[in-house]
Amino acid sequence: MDGTSANLKKGDFISLWDLLHGLMLPSGNDAAWTLAEGLGNLLQVEEKKNLRYPELFEVNSEESVHYFVHEMNRTAKELKMRDTSYTNPHGLSDSRNRSTAADLAKLGSAAMKDPTFRQIVGTREYTCSIFNDGAGSRESTWKNTHKLLEKAGFDGIKTGITKNAGPCLATSYRHEDVHLVIIVLRVASLEERWEETQALVEWFMAKTRRRQPSNGFTRIL
Repeated sequence: MDGTSANLKKGDFISLWDLLHGLMLPSGNDAAWTLAEGLGNLLQVEEKKNLRYPELFEVNSEESVHYFVHEMNRTAKELKMRDTSYTNPHGLSDSRNRSTAADLAKLGSAAMKDPTFRQIVGTREYTCSIFNDGAGSRESTWKNTHKLLEKAGFDGIKTGITKNAGPCLATSYRHEDVHLVIIVLRVASLEERWEETQALVEWFMAKTRRRQPSNGFTRIL
């Protein structure tokens, strides 16, 4: 599969918890597809229970991914991501696969409310054991590609890059009772993602420094 990878291999057995780290830390497109197959399969099985003739129902990989992507679009609609449409689970370029900075900020803000998600995207390095029928067990270590986690206040979310969107970055930043979600798209270079994000944080904090403390809020930049 094109793009960044968690280096999964055919025949691997991996837990869902480990797979989520393989998805979010190295931006594993192979992990995204594997998750879509597995969880989409569960969605198909649930639908099978409601069929009049369940014995005629056949689960297949392609259909499982379709079910998962349908759920992605349903969730986007729930979050009022009006300019977002998903056609695959990994985000690789497709003329019908699109979103906006505003919509991604809505998604990031909602995701960061989940403690499990926060723990995963805030992890800098993760090691797990993967078993393979043909090759036995091996250790995989994934490092988080979000370099700003090394700096105070930054606690997630994810890097990205495609041909059409260019270098991208979604970031969560916290200071006292302020929570910022920053999205930058189509940045001039991979390195400038960090610079532009930090500049936006500094601009916002300088702008609000003299204001009275709030009771806590999330702001989207």
